[in-house]
Amino acid sequence: MKKRLFYLMFVAFAAMSVSLITFTSCSSNDNADEVLPAKEEVSNLLIGRWNLVGNYNSEGKEIDQQMPGESISFDVAGRMLKQWFNVKRSSYRWTVYEADGKLYLMVDVESYRIKKLNADEFEFYYSEADGKYSKYKKAK
Repeated sequence: MKKRLFYLMFVAFAAMSVSLITFTSCSSNDNADEVLPAKEEVSNLLIGRWNLVGNYNSEGKEIDQQMPGESISFDVAGRMLKQWFNVKRSSYRWTVYEADGKLYLMVDVESYRIKKLNADEFEFYYSEADGKYSKYKKAK
């Protein structure tokens, strides 16, 4: 009888151990592809000119073919210029803020969640609900 009790306790313990390992190691991370700097560095990284690479869907496939030559520029004074082949198309005010552990770019009254930002690449969701994002490369 004692052998059977120990056997059942061992099986129950083993099952609990396996389930705990499974649940803790397989947690999902929706932001796994996001590469973000500290909030304090974002403004400094954004300053300069960014050339549009393209717009992408949630699977990373290019969509919405854009005209070549489109770019955006951020300056220290908080102005953003949208340009096409160096011709100013529109001007906006910009700022960066953090909410719920995520970084956002506010352009006038519209907010866009930043997906990726480093010295060479900048990506933001223009339709976060659909997973659609724009990708830019820093102009050299």
